[in-house]
Amino acid sequence: MSELEYTTVLNTLAVAISQELQEAELAVLATALTQLADTLETVAALRAAAAERKA
Repeated sequence: MSELEYTTVLNTLAVAISQELQEAELAVLATALTQLADTLETVAALRAAAAERKA
């Protein structure tokens, strides 16, 4: 999948989800997904740092 196809899929998914949720629900979901993404990024960074220390 190309970068443009990937972003199009994500955009389409966001529009579809937003049409099904009330404003408060949408805000909670957006915040939760941001927290999830931040946590995954932290885990990836910690793994990369650990791998560098082992090398």
